[in-house]
Formats: sequence, C-alpha cells, structure tokens
Amino acid sequence: MNSVSQSRLLVEPIAGALGAEVSNVDLATVNETVINEIREAFVRYHVLVFKDQDLSPKAQKDFAEHFGSLETHPYIQGLQTDPEVVAIIKEPHEIVNFGGGWHSDMSFLPEPPLGSVLYALEVPHSGGDTLFSNQHSAYMALSDAMKEIVNDLTAVHSAASQYG
Repeated sequence: MNSVSQSRLLVEPIAGALGAEVSNVDLATVNETVINEIREAFVRYHVLVFKDQDLSPKAQKDFAEHFGSLETHPYIQGLQTDPEVVAIIKEPHEIVNFGGGWHSDMSFLPEPPLGSVLYALEVPHSGGDTLFSNQHSAYMALSDAMKEIVNDLTAVHSAASQYG
C-alpha cells in the first residue's frame, strides 16, 4: 500500500474499502492545519487509527470539537466531569462487549453526529476486532437497477431494540 504524506502527518491506508493509520501527530496539541489534514484523511478513508496517544477526557473532547459540536448520549450516562465521554468497559467475565452488535453510534438521532472518537486504554494483543463497513462503497457497488430501487426509499432507525 502507498502511504500518503501530508505535511507533517503520515497517512497509511490499512484496508481496501476503508481505514488508515495516521502517525506523526499528537492529538492533544493539533493546530488548524493538522485538523484540516485529518479531516481530508477522514473523508477519504472514513476510519482513522492514531496509535500511541495520551488523551485525558478533556483532551479527547477538545480534539473531537474540531469536527463539530459534541453530543451527550441520550441513554447512557457519560463521565460525571465530562458527560460527552462515555466509559466503555468490558469486564473479563463478560462474553459480549458493549456495542458488540452491528451499530452506528447514535445514528438514531434526528441529526446524527459526524462520527465518534474511541480512545482505547487496553486492547488485546489479538482478537477483539472491531468491524467497520463502508456504506459509500456498498452503494457504489450496486447495479444501476438496484440504485434506482433504493434511491427513493426512506429508512427509520430506532434505538428501541437497544435501549427500549
């Protein structure tokens, strides 16, 4: 795979359909130039991985606010000091992690957020995979006849099955 160098960022694609690893950046100290480069990478790759970051909840929020206003989850309580940040914890005895089914974070809202920032403190050496799906590519791969069928459809996404 070819890496794309953007001034001080290094953006390395990690899969065919989506995803890139972004390095040579400290997310706690970004400026507008770097944010614009990250935004361009996000538009192109949809999922970005930034390894070896050290972010407090406030720094995580400061980074995320560069991309739009933050949401508080309507059904899950965030941190007391930072209600926009939700602690996702999987205990060793739990078989399924929180959010372990196919989902899109808060896409049930009338105006869903642009995306989510996940800051992982502990990850397994192997396994524990998080899966992503590129819906832009899925749509573009449809035949013209199928696109014609789905273009006029409207979907309603409810959180009732998850949060009742």
